[in-house]
Amino acid sequence: MPHDRTTRFALLACLSLLPQGAWAGGCSPAPAVAANLPPCCATTNMAQGGRCSAPAAQYQFTIASFGFEKNDGTEIQFGSPRLFDAASVNAGSTIGDYLGGIDLPAATYVALRPTLGAQITVRADSLTGDGRHCTGSLTTAARQPDGSPWPVCRVGEPNAATSHCLSGGLLKIRNDRLGAFTVNSSSTLNLNIAFDVNNGVVCTFAPGTGPSTAVDLGVLSVDLSKS
Repeated sequence: MPHDRTTRFALLACLSLLPQGAWAGGCSPAPAVAANLPPCCATTNMAQGGRCSAPAAQYQFTIASFGFEKNDGTEIQFGSPRLFDAASVNAGSTIGDYLGGIDLPAATYVALRPTLGAQITVRADSLTGDGRHCTGSLTTAARQPDGSPWPVCRVGEPNAATSHCLSGGLLKIRNDRLGAFTVNSSSTLNLNIAFDVNNGVVCTFAPGTGPSTAVDLGVLSVDLSKS
């Protein structure tokens, strides 16, 4: 029986990171789902202590695999576990290497299905509005933008109703924001992935002038588009 014809899947990974200097005049807007994030460290006087958001100098996690869901509900997975740092200057090329050149069978696809390790490592290295140093690192479990834990996967999840869930130490994701797209023998698909780590850590300060006393996990924003 002949195999389905496949198409070469071309990946263009676009990295969206503000340089540290851009924070002197303002902060990257927090995503709506993370509206409870504390104020931006770079424009906040922390002499009285408290918490503020800062860009992550490191935002590291493991990509276990990357999948594509067909319109019949079946899924195709590619790749093997690889450590990835969304704050790295090489993040775009790294994820491009991971997915570039994939051969997708001809079909209509309705969702992306990445699977990530459930642990995230973040590191901070930035200044507050009054010159206090936010520094430190933390390895912790991935959690929702509002700070609550991700739910445990039930049968059939992730799905349209539950897009993120935990299973066997992995964070399974179903993302249908790109809409349906059809792959045929002559098509080349460019997937654009933009990472924003400018709210990637939360720094805690005691009253005074010293450096931060702790760092916590902030928010990684990911924007997807195709062409």
